[in-house]
Amino acid sequence: MILPKFISASVSRSVRFHLFRGRILLGLRQYDKAISDFKCALRLNWRHEQAALWLKKASRAIPRSGETGSLT
Repeated sequence: MILPKFISASVSRSVRFHLFRGRILLGLRQYDKAISDFKCALRLNWRHEQAALWLKKASRAIPRSGETGSLT
């Protein structure tokens, strides 16, 4: 099924919004919220490679006990 252009554009904007906010939250070390945004972007577009990449980065950035949680 092909979606009308306005729905497709709306989904695309929503994905970009969640990616942008997720990256900000990740930078603020709010890992759970960032992960939630990246997962939401993937629910909207399960093929979105950047969302999958950032979800992986956010998951790895969660500090384990005794670690500082570096993003690099």
